[in-house]
Amino acid sequence: MNKRVIIVACLALTLMSCSLVDRVTKTAEPQYIVVTATPEAATPTDEPTVAPTETAKPAGETETISEPVPATLTLLAGPFSDTLIKQDNSHTASYCAEVNVRDFKAEVTFTALPGFVNDANSFALYFRHTGDNDQCRVAVRNTYWHLSNVRQGDFIRVNTGNLKIKWNDSSPKTITVYAIGDTGYFYLNGYFIMRLDLSNRQDTGDVCISASEFTGDTYGQLSNFEDFKVWELTPLP
Repeated sequence: MNKRVIIVACLALTLMSCSLVDRVTKTAEPQYIVVTATPEAATPTDEPTVAPTETAKPAGETETISEPVPATLTLLAGPFSDTLIKQDNSHTASYCAEVNVRDFKAEVTFTALPGFVNDANSFALYFRHTGDNDQCRVAVRNTYWHLSNVRQGDFIRVNTGNLKIKWNDSSPKTITVYAIGDTGYFYLNGYFIMRLDLSNRQDTGDVCISASEFTGDTYGQLSNFEDFKVWELTPLP
C-alpha cells in the first residue's frame, strides 16, 4: 500500500512539473487570421477566425532614421517568413505580428505571387488593425494600388494610384509603410509612391500582411513572404 501511494505521489509531482514548465516557457505568438477580402464589387462582411502559429521572438533592435521623418525605430516583431493560402473567393489568409502600435514602420517582401502579372493575385499590408474587418489596408495589384479605411466591414477608399513597375510573378515585391500620426508614407521596392492620409484612423492596433487580397483573386494560390518586420516609430524633436 505504501509503495502505491509513493508511486502516485511521484506521478502527480511529475505532471505538476511539466505543467509548470509549460506555463513558464509559453510566450505570445503571431497569428494567422482569415478576414474578408477587399471587394472589387460586392462588400462581404463575414467575421474573421483566428488560428495561432509558432514563431521566434523579436530582437528589440533600435536604430535612428532621418527619412521620411527623423525618428527612432525599435523592432517589435519579426523577421517572419511563411506561406499564405487563399481559401475561397470571399476571404483571404493574413499573417499578423501581434503588436499594438499607432506609429510604426512595417516592411515585408513577397517572393512568390502566382498570377500577379495577370491580375489574379495581389498583396496588402493592414495596420491600426483592431479586429473584425476594422483596419487601414494598403492593397497592391499589378498596375494599381489603393488605401482603404475599413470600418466594420465598410470599405472607404482614401488614396489610390496607378503603377508602372516591371515585375513578374517571382520577382521580389517589397512593401514598406511608415505611419506617424495622421500621415503615412508608402514605398514599393524602395521607391516612394505616395503620402497617405491617415487622419480618420488614429487607433493603435496590430499590423498584418495579406496575399490574394481581392475578391477576384484565384483561390488556392500559394504566396510566399519573408522578412516581415514591425518597428515602433518615435519621432525625434
